Amino acid sequence: MSKAKKLEELREKIDSLDKDILKIISERGQIAQEIAKVKTDSSEPHNFYRPEREAQILRKIIENNKGPLSEEEMVRLFREIMSACLALEQVLDIAYLGPEGTFTQTAALKHFGSSVNTSAFGTIDQVFREVESNASHYGVVPIENSIEGIVNHTLDMLNHSSLMVCGEVELRIHHHLLSKNETIDEIKKVYSDIEVIDWGVIKDIDLVINATSLGLNETDVIDIDLKSFGKNKLFYDLIYNPPKTNFLQKAEKLGNQVENGKMMFAYQAQLSFSIWNGVEPKVDEKVLKILND
Repeated sequence: MSKAKKLEELREKIDSLDKDILKIISERGQIAQEIAKVKTDSSEPHNFYRPEREAQILRKIIENNKGPLSEEEMVRLFREIMSACLALEQVLDIAYLGPEGTFTQTAALKHFGSSVNTSAFGTIDQVFREVESNASHYGVVPIENSIEGIVNHTLDMLNHSSLMVCGEVELRIHHHLLSKNETIDEIKKVYSDIEVIDWGVIKDIDLVINATSLGLNETDVIDIDLKSFGKNKLFYDLIYNPPKTNFLQKAEKLGNQVENGKMMFAYQAQLSFSIWNGVEPKVDEKVLKILND
């Protein structure tokens, strides 16, 4: 048998299997619609989404999977099938800690599938309020990561809320360093969440900017070895109240120059004024003295 003939036969088998898969998935969707009707017609309280039932199905999928697709791939495929079938019963509204494109959104889609409506919110508090008010069916917030450990704000909200945890998603996090430079030795300035960089591979740093809340509280644990930067560097923290965060205090003790975000705040106000009014504002000398002090 020629190679072309063999490939043709195999492709015909795939086409036949695709028809069978389509038929079976459609039958599953029809049954989901029947389940929705039974629940709707019933006078008893009901939930269209049952996470324990979904977990049971996925466990059976993993147990029965013989390959060649991995367990992870099979779970992902069936998650999407279940998500689409559930949407025939009820489209879920999911609130998550934004903005759009965050790892929390990725976790939401991994858990609920793509056939849901997702809405991004700026704070963990907002996500809780959205679910508590029944504006969203479920909320997704971070609760732990391998660098910072427990997310205390989420735990505080759980302690003061009537909401309960009904599911968990483990997500592998990957970060990438993007640059126009051809080699890492040419990089002189890095803009990043300060906790995700492997400082051991970045040398000759002149300026370090902390744009996070790390070091705001005296109890914050700074896992980054600030000594690796050497001395006589400039450490800049966007926070200006308190004037010197725990992060800046540690950097200063190591012989570095430190600045907080008060001048940036003043420049932002000055720029906003000039944009809206079309003229450069006059800055009082007393204000400049306060900022410089």
